[in-house]
Amino acid sequence: MGLILGIRKLGVMGAICCLSGSLTFSLAQAEIYKWKDASGRWQFSDKAPETKATVTRIGDKGTPEPAPAAEPGTVDAERDLLTRLTAQYKPATTIEKVTLAVVGVESALGQGSGFFISDNGYIVTNRHVVRPEADGNSEKIKIAQAENEKILSERRRELDAERNELRAYAKKIAEYKADIDSRGDGQSKKLALDDYSAHQRQYAARLSQLESYQASYDEVAEQHRRELADYNFKSSLAGAAKRFKIYLKDDTQLQANLILVSSEHDLALLKVDGYRTPVLPTGNDAAAQQGHPVFAVGSPLGMRDSVTSGIITRRQKDYLVTDARILPGNSGGPLLNEAGEVIGVNTLKFAQTAVADGFGLAIPASVVTSAFARYLDKPAQ
Repeated sequence: MGLILGIRKLGVMGAICCLSGSLTFSLAQAEIYKWKDASGRWQFSDKAPETKATVTRIGDKGTPEPAPAAEPGTVDAERDLLTRLTAQYKPATTIEKVTLAVVGVESALGQGSGFFISDNGYIVTNRHVVRPEADGNSEKIKIAQAENEKILSERRRELDAERNELRAYAKKIAEYKADIDSRGDGQSKKLALDDYSAHQRQYAARLSQLESYQASYDEVAEQHRRELADYNFKSSLAGAAKRFKIYLKDDTQLQANLILVSSEHDLALLKVDGYRTPVLPTGNDAAAQQGHPVFAVGSPLGMRDSVTSGIITRRQKDYLVTDARILPGNSGGPLLNEAGEVIGVNTLKFAQTAVADGFGLAIPASVVTSAFARYLDKPAQ
């Protein structure tokens, strides 16, 4: 009896746990002040420093000493992401500078890309990155789940049918043995006993095979049940999430709040509070014509800070169409012109075949600025 038990697995984004250590000082008498200088090195002194950085007073209780209030319009060095990333990477080209402002966005069900569109932390991404139920992939997953249930149901029926056949076979073997026992001794009985032994071996082999198939089925069915429950749980979390992990170019992890989800376009706006951030300027997408070079930046397949290039192949009513490769994870990243200006937000990829490079779609930058105008018109905080 043949039995095919393989079913497609539902992919589930693994979680990354970040652990951070802390250092505790205990001094008997004197008060010691601890702070980070502009270069990021820890400094210690028995005198309160004149700095805007966070200062900790270490004494019997180790209570924090508030730093002097920052002047209006200024940002602590630790929260100046633009200066920090620029000093760290020293971008030599326009595109290298652009990558400082591109982020990875992680939800309960997966990841995508985004970019800072203001210097006070506003981030543009795709709606389906933060609300996966808005993505066509969720419907495909539901279809796959239904197909898996159908396959499991068919396999279960095959197992039940084989088990019933074996019960009937075992009954016939028992009846055959009773008939043999009623015969007198002789060559006929000896031959019948040999035949009976052959049936017993065949029954034992089929039973062993059935038990093996049953164990495999149970394992796959349980795995499917766990993954389905996990997907449904994470889907419910993703559908209600208000905060998301974002990753900077240097893999620094921050929390971003969901500000707005567009009802008309595949767009969403997030915000990281309290930081001065790199920012990508928006360009005139109407000036992007067929043949113009473009660059797509994002986190395809989990590889952050990746760049692909291509041209504008044509314009549609609501999209820019490009042959720049837009892979899973690129969604929400910027489509840029040669000046490093955002002319679109990468949102979807069409392919003629499963292995074709296909064409990518980008929502024009003018649609983005219009959708989020009431937030982006605010002055930097």
